[in-house]
Amino acid sequence: MLIKHLAFDLETILDPDMPAYVSKSEKETFPQTPYWKVVCIGSILADADFKVVKLGVVKGEEEVDQITGFVRLVQERRPTLITFNGRGFDIPVITARCMRYGISFPYRFTKSVSHRYGDAISGSFDVMDHLSDFGATKPASLDAWARLIGMPGKGDTNGNDVAKLYAEGQLDKIRAYCLDDVVQHYAVALRVHLLRGLPEEGYIAAMKSLLVAVESEPMVSHMIPKMNVKRLLLEHETQLGITELERT
Repeated sequence: MLIKHLAFDLETILDPDMPAYVSKSEKETFPQTPYWKVVCIGSILADADFKVVKLGVVKGEEEVDQITGFVRLVQERRPTLITFNGRGFDIPVITARCMRYGISFPYRFTKSVSHRYGDAISGSFDVMDHLSDFGATKPASLDAWARLIGMPGKGDTNGNDVAKLYAEGQLDKIRAYCLDDVVQHYAVALRVHLLRGLPEEGYIAAMKSLLVAVESEPMVSHMIPKMNVKRLLLEHETQLGITELERT
């Protein structure tokens, strides 16, 4: 099946091989791109109709294997990269790790990916960028946008916990947290595409495919009871449960 869209999210820690990061000012407390090491890449692969084909994490125990596998997939399929603040963090970090390991990634430098004001259906679609009119209005968090459309929003784990979880060897918890974010920002992306002109029936079919994928994946299936499925599926009059979804 043709893969047209790839939503992804990274979980990172500070790279122990880099010098300790020193903040230059009170406003500059977040380390720049080269300081981060990738410990997990969560992804959703979808077809041209935005229907989910696969939900999961990129395989590989070592970072270099995860980066290599991710880049190989993107190079072969050349999908639209769907992110939330991906231009500000995820794509630059992937680029930096390719620099670290000497991994060729020419698709990343094509105009369709690198051009910030693209058409949102080819190359790169940063959901946060589009919802903030490319900085014209103050960006809202993924948690806020997710809750607005019926997703559960952030749970007990957040990005600040990843380093501690990694040190404790709790990789499964990191992976579940990463996939949780991917699911929610893909749902928000679908809603944005509905606003942009995706037919309602196409949106609902894509959202149903996402809910079925979530229900089938043990790492994120706990999200289902916390979702407002009725709101997600634009069912404002009758309650629709997850078991009633069409699975074709």
